[in-house]
Amino acid sequence: MNQDIPRANIIVRVLFIKYGNSTGTAFTIEKNDKQFLVSAKHIFKEVSENDHVEIFADGKWIELEVKPIFCDDEKIDIIAFDFGDKPITNNLEVEIGTQNAIFGQKAYFLGFPYGMFTDSGDINNKKPFPFIKQSIISSINKDIIYLDGHNNRGFSGGPVVITNSKNQTQIIGVVSGYINDSVNITENSGIFIAYNVSLIFDKL
Repeated sequence: MNQDIPRANIIVRVLFIKYGNSTGTAFTIEKNDKQFLVSAKHIFKEVSENDHVEIFADGKWIELEVKPIFCDDEKIDIIAFDFGDKPITNNLEVEIGTQNAIFGQKAYFLGFPYGMFTDSGDINNKKPFPFIKQSIISSINKDIIYLDGHNNRGFSGGPVVITNSKNQTQIIGVVSGYINDSVNITENSGIFIAYNVSLIFDKL
């Protein structure tokens, strides 16, 4: 079995999310025994205090009351949500941060491209399984991780993960979007951006 691929401790955390007419990807993380949602901020334009987002489960959208948490720098495309004390995904141990991530390392990103998913039945508490794609870490510039891989609309907000030197699955970033080709602005350049997950983890 290939131990390099994302494992259950990541897959079960990834959620198909909706806000207004915008859909994307979110995932759960824990801090101080409390679970939070993390996603890309650009999906949640005009989100307010004690707002609502929707999570797809059991074949339908389920409303969730949330309190948004922002990074100190408003240009950072990450948002977190406090949604109360009841977890919404299984809490399986996972490492957080870019420590041990290196140039040229294989990285995976998970999400729901164009709203597509795999029906998990009852395996994942009736929540759909995300798509998984592969990339390579091209550069890490403190807050931004540049990845060589073909990102698609719908992966925004999803986790970027690696297997570290201790053979642990580690979330290093949050998918923001791909860089447009400078010749044709509608063309995906094959390089996409993720923001360092620690930027929001340290705020929780």
